[in-house]
Amino acid sequence: MTTAIDLTPDIEQRLDVLAARTGRTKAFCLHEIIGQGIADMEDYYLAANVRDRVRKGEEPVFSAAESGMSKIIHKHGAEEWPAECLKLAGCFADFPLREDSPAMPVPDVPCVGF
Repeated sequence: MTTAIDLTPDIEQRLDVLAARTGRTKAFCLHEIIGQGIADMEDYYLAANVRDRVRKGEEPVFSAAESGMSKIIHKHGAEEWPAECLKLAGCFADFPLREDSPAMPVPDVPCVGF
């Protein structure tokens, strides 16, 4: 599909520079920019829609503990999660992999179910 759009001079200049510095065509850059922009907008607007349904009581809300995430993390965390994630162990009630994690569960913050 071919589409024509009017760019402001400053946006056109930025696009020219981006294409020149990356060795890509302007068409390629625009394709990537639009694709990423649509993905970002979908994430934002779909999340906003879920948030609104939660606020209206139309969407169920589950804690990570209710969803079973803590059990999955216990079972697979040490072998499958990156070291950066494992550093968070014990920082959250539902991520108690550290030896010094609390024995009693800490009240959880509700999160939106998927």
